[in-house]
Amino acid sequence: MTLSVPASSAATPSPGLENQPRVSVSADGWDRCPHGNLCLFDLPNGEGDFLAYSSATGVPALGAWDNRISSVWNRSPYYADTFRNPDFQGEMTSWDRYGMPVNLSIPGSDNSISSFQLRL
Repeated sequence: MTLSVPASSAATPSPGLENQPRVSVSADGWDRCPHGNLCLFDLPNGEGDFLAYSSATGVPALGAWDNRISSVWNRSPYYADTFRNPDFQGEMTSWDRYGMPVNLSIPGSDNSISSFQLRL
């Protein structure tokens, strides 16, 4: 399941996402990433808008989020693989289960994710 949260939104998700984890309006930065989710943020330090995924899935194209991700936190029970190109192609980076939050500040890493998968 996916939760897309604009930085300025309230804690209640959009219709159809009622069963998704709620995000505290008092939380900021990394603290907004619900435990058990892979969170992809559009700004460093877990700031800005973000996507949260809580189940094993593959996303071959990120659409409006293509090449927009600046920080990642994999708090899920799955391994996460991010890819530089759509359709799980190009350079791959793997993220451990329940890992640490990471800024993609290395030149060539920031804003360069186009697809990803969560796997066992």
